[in-house]
Amino acid sequence: MNAFALAAGHETGLLAPIPLDLDDPREGEVIVRVFHCGLCRSDLGRIESRFVAKNGPVIPGHEVIGEIVQVGRGVPNSRLGTRVGVGWQSASCGKCEWCLAEEEHLCGAQEETCVERPGGFATHVRVQSRFAVALPDRLDSAHAAPLLCAGITVYSPMARRNLHAGMRAAVIGVGGLGHLALQFLRAFGCEADAFSTTNSKEADAKRFGAAGFFSLRDELAARRIRSTYDFMICASPAVNELNGLIRMLRPRGILCLTGLPKTPATFDVERLIGYQKSIEGSPIGSPGRIAEMLRFAAERDVQPVVEMFPMTEANRALEKLGKNQVRYRAVLSQNLI
Repeated sequence: MNAFALAAGHETGLLAPIPLDLDDPREGEVIVRVFHCGLCRSDLGRIESRFVAKNGPVIPGHEVIGEIVQVGRGVPNSRLGTRVGVGWQSASCGKCEWCLAEEEHLCGAQEETCVERPGGFATHVRVQSRFAVALPDRLDSAHAAPLLCAGITVYSPMARRNLHAGMRAAVIGVGGLGHLALQFLRAFGCEADAFSTTNSKEADAKRFGAAGFFSLRDELAARRIRSTYDFMICASPAVNELNGLIRMLRPRGILCLTGLPKTPATFDVERLIGYQKSIEGSPIGSPGRIAEMLRFAAERDVQPVVEMFPMTEANRALEKLGKNQVRYRAVLSQNLI
C-alpha cells in the first residue's frame, strides 16, 4: 500500500508519500481499497501537535469511502466488492456491555482508525468487518465521506433524543458539522435557527434549512432569545461560555456539545436545576447508528458541501482547512495507486 504520512520526528509538519506493507486481514477483519477520504479538524490537530502513533508513522484520515477487496476468516465472501464507509472507529472488543448492546462506540477497548491503526490517507485500510458499513447506492462516494464523522457526530444525538416535527432547535456554528446539523434537523421536521460568528454565512445557513439566523457577536439579540429551544447543538470551538445558550433552552431542553472549545467551557449549575435543563456531550455513533444515518441521508437528501482535492495535495487541503477557507468539508480523492 501507499500512504501520505507524518513520520515520527518529522519537523515540517507536512505529510509525505511513503510505501508500507499491507498486512493480511486477521479474523473478522476486511481490507478496504480507498476511493475517497474526508478531512477533519482532528486530523489537522494531530498533525500540528506532531502526534506520535503507537505503531509506525501517523497516517491521518477517518472519513473513508472504499470497496472491500479482501476478507479475513469468519467474514462472508459476499462482502467482497461491497462499497463501504469507515469512520473514526475501526475496532472494538466485541465482549463488553457496550459492544453487546450494539453501542460499540462506547467500548473502552476501541481502536481508532487514524490513531491505533493507519488512517484513510492511503490506498488501503484494514478494519474489523462491522466497522466497514455498507453505503446505500444513492449516496455519491465523495459526498458520503464527511458523513462518516461530521455527519454521525450531529445525527447521533438527534436520533437518540427522538427529535420530531414541531420541536424547536438551534445550531451553534455553521461549519463542517453545523451545515450538516441544519440539514438533518430539517429532515427530522424541526424548525431550526442558526447562530454563527460569520455573518456572510446567513444565506448558506438558510439554504441548509435554518428558519432564522443570528450573529453570536450580537449579544443583545442573543439575550432576547429566552426559553425557546427544545434542543441545541453546539459545534463551534469559539463558544466556551454556556450560560447564554442555556438561557435559550425551554424547560427540559438539551444543549448538546459536539465541538471542542479552545478554552474550558463554563456555566452556572443553577441555570440547569430550575427548569430541568441538561448539557450532554456526543461523540460518533455505533456501526448500526451509522448505517441508519446513511440510509436517512440518502432518503432525505442530506448532502455535505465538499471541496475536492487529489490525495497527493493533502498538504494544500490541510493548509486551507487550517485557515478556515474550506466551505464546508474537504475531501481527498485517491490518486496514490
